[in-house]
Parts: sequence; C-alpha cells; structure tokens
Amino acid sequence: MQKGLPGSTATLLFLLAAAGPAQAADRYEGIHVGAQGGWTSIDADYEDSTGTADGLSLSGPYAGVIIGTGLVRDRVYFGLELQAGFGDAEHRSTFAGNDVRLSAESSWGASVRLGRVIDEGTLLYATAGYQGARFDDEVTVSGTTVAEDETTSGVQLGGGIELMNRNRNFARFEYSITRYDDIEGNAGSHHYEPIAHRFTVAGGYRF
Repeated sequence: MQKGLPGSTATLLFLLAAAGPAQAADRYEGIHVGAQGGWTSIDADYEDSTGTADGLSLSGPYAGVIIGTGLVRDRVYFGLELQAGFGDAEHRSTFAGNDVRLSAESSWGASVRLGRVIDEGTLLYATAGYQGARFDDEVTVSGTTVAEDETTSGVQLGGGIELMNRNRNFARFEYSITRYDDIEGNAGSHHYEPIAHRFTVAGGYRF
C-alpha cells in the first residue's frame, strides 16, 4: 500500500492553496463605480479689516459618486479614483456688526490610493490627492449684501477600509482631511481659511 499523497496530487493541492489568496486579491483589480454619502465638517477662520474670528464651523450631509481603477501586485493595491459630490454644510454668524454666511456647495477631485489586501475581502488603504470645492460666500455690511460663488482647491489626505464579497460588490468606510487654499471674498475685503474633515460610507461594484 502506498503511503502519503502522490507527487502530482500534493503539487496540485499546494497550487490551489497558493492561488486562493492571489485570486482574492485579484478581485480588487479593474474599474469600479459607486455612490457615497456621509458628513462634512469644515473649520474656517475668518478675517477682515476689523479683526479675526477663529474656529467658525460648517457642517452638514454630503453625497456623491466615485469612479476609479486599480491593480494588485503581491497583495499591494495601487489605485486611481475620481469623485464628485454635493453638500449642505453652512455657517451663519455676526462678526463686528457684519452678518456672515458661508456654505459649501459642491466638491470634486482626484486621488491616488495605496493599500494592502489583508484577506479575502478586506483592503486597508491610504489616499492622497487634489480636491476642489465651491463655496457660497455672503456678507452683509450696513444693510448691503454681497454674495459670491468662490472656488478653491487643496490637498486631501485620508484612509479607510474597503470590504468586498465574491460578487465584487464593495462597501467602503473612509475619513479624509482637506486643507484648502484661502477663499478671498468681495475683492479681498475678507477671507476664510477652510479645513474640511469628511467621513463617508460608499457602496459600489467592481467590473
């Protein structure tokens, strides 16, 4: 009676065992699309000719879409992604007798993602990229209101976890922080220094 497994059978079992994690990692390759929603909180220091107000805060819901692609090498994930969305974060206050309102209306950006596939359906990653945003800036001085749409941009950093099933459906939980360039309002009569914190939950499909 022959003891042990034949050489060919042992080799086949070894190859199947090695292929399992590789095939799971491969599921993170390809184009993906999805939708996301969450919460945005923005700290925006305000300054005009009368002085400075620190710690103005805007917060509100956010919703958007994402599209991207990625590849995996030795369980290391490299990805590129585009995103765009709309929000409803707003701040109103009175400073030195002036009524001030600032709201974050929309944002868009591109990012690079770098991570590691740690098991069959889990990806941990960090992200860095460019983020643009449009703000509605409104100031009322002595009964006269000046409202402007202001566009700014900045560097975004973040990280998250992505979970995916065998059908290539994924769910993602991500935190990011964006330090925007200053917003100059009303021909430079005042400006804001916004820093945005955002937590999002996303769902989608990878082709």
